[in-house]
Amino acid sequence: MKAIDVHSHYGRNYLLGGKEVTVDFLLKQMNEHNIEKTLLSSFLAIHYDLVEGNKELKEIIDKHDNLLGMVVVNSNYVKISLKELETYLKHENFVGVKMHPNLTRHPINSAQSKEILKAVERYNVPILIHTWGEAHLNQILDVANDSPNLKILIGHMGGIKDWRKGIEVAGKTKNTYLDITRSSAPQGEIEEAVMRVGAERVLFGTDFPFLSYAFALGRLKDASISNKEKEMILYDNAKKLFRI
Repeated sequence: MKAIDVHSHYGRNYLLGGKEVTVDFLLKQMNEHNIEKTLLSSFLAIHYDLVEGNKELKEIIDKHDNLLGMVVVNSNYVKISLKELETYLKHENFVGVKMHPNLTRHPINSAQSKEILKAVERYNVPILIHTWGEAHLNQILDVANDSPNLKILIGHMGGIKDWRKGIEVAGKTKNTYLDITRSSAPQGEIEEAVMRVGAERVLFGTDFPFLSYAFALGRLKDASISNKEKEMILYDNAKKLFRI
């Protein structure tokens, strides 16, 4: 089955010893695993330099039709983040936004975060928000209710210990989606997400280069759901949500 990866990264991986992810290596991995398109956010933008990171990513994805961009925003820099949205979301190869509250140390529902999220809502593009733990998930529930037209992808489905809470939050809202990207594979998690929320609101991601394509694809392959549901998670849902 072909796939669209909605959660990957480009650049120097500052959490894994500074090793750089090259485009050639990424494209090789995509080709070997039948990944048609990958949605990338910049490590540089997430960790150190918002403006330079987004700019660097634009230069890379402009050269490759199968690479798409996610504009990184930072709640510490609201005006700059709003300018970054204006700069990059006018380009067809930027299809969404990425927010990482663990690294910005801002709650997802802080006043600064909400100002950015309201802008994302106006642009009518999805936002992938890193979530890890019950606090993040409660904040997601707040902003989902506050911005009912904002399409929110719950990154990592809430985390290793709180994925059931992630499913619960998605079940209480109509504008949230579950990103199954994670380094663990609890038995029955994908099946439960499909049963309680619906396969149409579950999406495939890898967190490349932290995790391998083989691991991410293997988790879905082993799930006890129909092939049609797997196709939706791997490809159809991303194509529709991100208007690819």
